[in-house]
Amino acid sequence: TNAPYAIETFPEVMDPKSLKPAVTKIFVDEALKLRGDYLSALQGIITQKIVTNRSKNQILPSLEFETQFGYAGLDESNSNSRVFRSLANQINGLNLLTSLTFEWPVQNNAAKGSYLKNKSLSEEAKLTSDNLSNKIASDVLIATEKLASAIDEYNLANKSVNSYKRSLENKRVKLQDGELSITDLLNVETLYLQSRVVKNAAQSKYAIALAELRFVTGTILDARDEEATFNPKSLTELPFK
Repeated sequence: TNAPYAIETFPEVMDPKSLKPAVTKIFVDEALKLRGDYLSALQGIITQKIVTNRSKNQILPSLEFETQFGYAGLDESNSNSRVFRSLANQINGLNLLTSLTFEWPVQNNAAKGSYLKNKSLSEEAKLTSDNLSNKIASDVLIATEKLASAIDEYNLANKSVNSYKRSLENKRVKLQDGELSITDLLNVETLYLQSRVVKNAAQSKYAIALAELRFVTGTILDARDEEATFNPKSLTELPFK
């Protein structure tokens, strides 16, 4: 009896020992380095911090020191009296102007309100980033557990298929020897067929679980040089190998 098969080849089920706790931690750490949504959230913190610091400076006292250099022009007079002229009048040549400005806004409520608003947005951006980090870690852990469960389910289904296959072979021998009825043989063949269906379903669940793990770790696509490409191995192998 022929059981249904998948149109495409299922990925080969990996050894359950591949999913050690240390490997799961690597999945989480690497996912936080690759997930675009988390990297964007981190960049948002940096940007908002710059805006907050700028608005804070608006309510602080400021001291500005300014220096200007200039030239008054040439004195082309031939009179010897220019030597004895006043040192404070009609001086030609280089000149220097310096100024010192001190500002201390006392009732700058608008700037204070802007600073408090930006400070709140900065804290909100940090909380958003932390929540996203926790969610990514949780998603990776759940996806890893689902994959481990799918592996166990497939291995049990595969053992069941092998067991019914051996039983069916023995029943056929007994049927030829006249020790078994055709009805008993058909019953075993039905059980063998059902076990193969269960095995295919378990292998399908495994493939989906592996794809979900790739998705939550940000490795289902390979992004290099601002281009995203798809590698079929991403659906058959663990990430970060």
